[in-house]
Amino acid sequence: MCQSYRTAVGIRLGTGAGAALSVQQKVAKYSTIEGIFHPSFKDNISSLDLIYKQHYKILVKRVNIYLGAGLHKDWRPTNHQSEKKADAGFVGIIGGEVTLKKMNVSWDYKPSINVLKGENHLAHQSAITLRLIIVKQRKKKIKWRFWKE
Repeated sequence: MCQSYRTAVGIRLGTGAGAALSVQQKVAKYSTIEGIFHPSFKDNISSLDLIYKQHYKILVKRVNIYLGAGLHKDWRPTNHQSEKKADAGFVGIIGGEVTLKKMNVSWDYKPSINVLKGENHLAHQSAITLRLIIVKQRKKKIKWRFWKE
């Protein structure tokens, strides 16, 4: 098992849009789904990414690398103050993570491409994410007396 958690929530700090909220949920033995929400603090552009990640263990149980892909949507202001224009497209991700007790720390590189109404066709982000583990992975019980079954 690569991840030692089921659900983790935290802050993503990186290039581009600044701080974001990250929620990561384990969906299979080596897979997670991450939602990343960038509120419009810095440049008045909000975005939402939904990414499926495949994890690969390296060295020990709590250290792994991952690859993933998903969808993203941006909301930008238009010339009219009350209107917002939406861009949508695809996102990829590659990174690594370490879990220490109740803290998960990851670094990633996340390129995205707008295919619907996008002003910027290609964007790049790199970030460090600090997540608190909300739900830990259940430990499997070892059946020491397997001969009695």
